[in-house]
Amino acid sequence: MNKNTISACDTINTAKTSICHLPADSLSVGVSQAVSQSVSLDTNHLRHQFVSMIAEKGGDASRGNQFDTYLKAFQSTPPPASVKSLQKMVRGEYKRAKYAFDLLSKAFEPSNKQQREKPLWFNEHESKLANVLQNEMTSIWQRVDVEIQALAEYRAKYAENKVELLNREIMEYLDLLDEKEMAVEKLQAEIDSIVQLKIELAKQQAIDEQREASLQQFKQDISELKQRELEFIKDSVRVPELERLLKAKEEQYEEMKARFDQMRDYYTKHSSTNNRQLEPVNEE
Repeated sequence: MNKNTISACDTINTAKTSICHLPADSLSVGVSQAVSQSVSLDTNHLRHQFVSMIAEKGGDASRGNQFDTYLKAFQSTPPPASVKSLQKMVRGEYKRAKYAFDLLSKAFEPSNKQQREKPLWFNEHESKLANVLQNEMTSIWQRVDVEIQALAEYRAKYAENKVELLNREIMEYLDLLDEKEMAVEKLQAEIDSIVQLKIELAKQQAIDEQREASLQQFKQDISELKQRELEFIKDSVRVPELERLLKAKEEQYEEMKARFDQMRDYYTKHSSTNNRQLEPVNEE
């Protein structure tokens, strides 16, 4: 237990002992009222700030938990000590809970220590005592008031430290999220690059297949040309032989033609001689 808490409890116990005629429950209620009265809230202004914070972040203030829900949670006993505990009490979005916690934790910070007038609950019990107890009551109230403010200040500082710690944790978490987002973006860029490479590879494979088909056709054409070349070479080798045979045939033709001409001349001459020999016989 904190030292300030122990001191406040000791002071209250002293007051209970000195004012033995007062009911213990009444005094405890009075102390609680004093703590709640030590903080004065402008709820309308806080509500407006809450809505403005959500709007600045691009949110919709009409959706989700409203400001009064968070205010009611802060007015409970004990009040939330962190954004997470506030969110756990009212549920809803973490961001909205953080906005409300930041506003209300500062709003519930106790004001500067000051001497205040005795509240009604204290005066009601004080009036029942004799005048001889008035000075003692004033002294007791001063000690109680100081301890109440010290306790409230301790709780506010504890909450502030807790908020600061949580804010640091949130910033670290956000930094980690940024790193993860950058890693995801880098990975996505690599994936996009791989996809693009696959597309280019598919295009290149299609081109290669076309070139392969063209190459096969070219090889086939070359093979056919080589075959024709071989045939041409074979034909070229046979040309002299064919020329020789053709020349021989021409010589045979000329020889046969000459013999035919001789035979024709001979037959013509012989036919004329025979005709002359037969003419006298016919006359006879």
